[in-house]
Order: sequence, then structure tokens, then C-alpha cells
Amino acid sequence: MSQPFYVAPEQMMKDRADYARKGISRGRALVAVRHNDGIVIVAENASETLRKVSEIYDRIAFAGVGKYNEFDQLRVAGVRAADLKGFQYSRDDVDARSLANSYAQMLGNIFTHEMKPMEVEILVAEVGLDASGDQMFHLLYDGTVVDERDYAAIGGDAEAIRGRLGESFTDGLDRGAAIRVGLAALSGPDRQIEVGDLEVVRFQPDTNDDEWTQTALVVEGKINEMSLTYAYSDLDRESYQNADYSLYSDPSNGSPGYVVGYYACYVAYFGVCADPTLLYTGDQEWARENHEVRLVSDQDQRVRWIVGAFYEEASHDFDLDWHVL
Repeated sequence: MSQPFYVAPEQMMKDRADYARKGISRGRALVAVRHNDGIVIVAENASETLRKVSEIYDRIAFAGVGKYNEFDQLRVAGVRAADLKGFQYSRDDVDARSLANSYAQMLGNIFTHEMKPMEVEILVAEVGLDASGDQMFHLLYDGTVVDERDYAAIGGDAEAIRGRLGESFTDGLDRGAAIRVGLAALSGPDRQIEVGDLEVVRFQPDTNDDEWTQTALVVEGKINEMSLTYAYSDLDRESYQNADYSLYSDPSNGSPGYVVGYYACYVAYFGVCADPTLLYTGDQEWARENHEVRLVSDQDQRVRWIVGAFYEEASHDFDLDWHVL
């Protein structure tokens, strides 16, 4: 009976790590840079159909490098986990930290127990309601989680790219400056990346502030045997929305038959394609006032009657803007 070859655990883990790193190094890198309005992710990607960057939940981005089929499986798993948690509890309970922990467990189990590790590195980023709430988590092939603050780089030659990011990053960058910083870090001093080889996705917080006040008054009385009722109500409501529609142009984030086709090209209406990278802002105010008077006869009589009047005054003021970015 032949004896199986013995391989030390340290050597086995080292071989798996070397195998995963070799596969990841063959892929093109991507960077994420925080700016004053959110987070921008710049990836080198020559494909017009395959996407390295996508949104997996409200204000949460996913980016991956390495083998596409493997990190896309992780993306789909993250979408399902986020949707399930948001449905069972609340959408506010879904955050990048919990998703990063789930990914770390998945990657760690595969690296330890499976024959072949996943040849991927992923980035999970969340845009907070303000700059202090922004989060970025870099996950390695073995489940290691690195908490990044201002910028991150994953993929081939990530260490050199991260060094160039550290030299050029400053607080208070606007969106354009953040994209230029990311592009310069990816390109390096010896080459230039063409626009067609770039995938740039911008994530910024969506806001929906809705405040309203409603009051009501009911006065009842008697006039001889008749009942008199007066009712009054008043509603004042203010709503402000700020939404990012950029990802509607990406077929991997919507329905290619309706959503993407509608937002990506307005040929049927305008005759030309319109830029789908849109930011929607809406400022709306509602006011409504109701008055009602009812006079009801004695209900003990054989012939009963009711007479009344109703008056309503309503207004709706709105300022809705679609900004092409």
C-alpha cells in the first residue's frame, strides 16, 4: 500500500498564496480615491462589456481584479446577501463592513479548505452621508481584510501604484482632481492609458429629506335638535432629493431591455444619444388646507337630512433638475 506524500501545512499555504498572487498579477489594477463629494474608482479595463466595478447596494460599491468569473461570483453573492439583510431588517442595516466580513469568511474558507484558491482581490467601498462615514475595505485572496481610508489600490503592481497615490493624494480633492490622481497612479511615469481603456465610476451619497407637519381640528355642537360639525386640516410638507443616475447606463446594473436602453440613448425622442451620467436634484413643497361644515337634522325624526360644504386649497411647488455630469 503506497503512502501519500506529506506536505507541511506551511508549504501548502505558501504554494496556494503564490498561485493566487501569480494569477492576480496578470490582471490590470484599479484604484479608489476619496474626494470631497464621495469616492471615485478608476480601473484599467479595455473591455466594453465586462465590468470590474458595480454597485451592489445603496451607496455600496464592489470592485474586483483577477479572474473575472470568480470575482463576479463574489459580486452576485454580495448582492444577494445585501438584499436579504435589507429585506429581513432594514436597508440602513446593510453596510460595507458587514459585507466585507462576509467576503472575508468566504475567501478564507476557500483558501484553507479547497484545492485551488480564488485568484481575486476585491474592494468594498461605502459612501457615507458625510465624509466621515466613507469606508473602503481591501480583501485579499486568503480573506485578509485591510481597512483603507483615503485611497486604495488592488491588482497587479499594487504596491507601486499605492506609493504613487500616497505622493499625490491630498485632502479636499474635487471629483476631477481625484480622477486625475487615480489615472496618474495607474499610468506611472513610463506609459499613458488611453481613454478607451479606462473604466471610471463615481459614487456619491444619495439623500432624501422629507419633513411634514399635519394638524387637524374638529368642533361639534348642537343647534336646537340639529348637530353641527366643523372639521379643519392643514398639511405642510417639504422634500429634498439628491440621486445619482450614472449607473443606469451600465447593462450589468439594470434591465437591458428597458432601464439601460431608456437612459443610455434617447434616439427616439431627441434624435441623438444623450449622456446618461446624470445627477438628479429635486426640491418640492406641498401645502393643503381643508374646511368642512356639516349640519345634520334630528336623527329621531322619520325624515332626516344632512347639508354641508367642503373647501380645499392645495399647492405644489417644485424645482427638479437633471444635471449632466
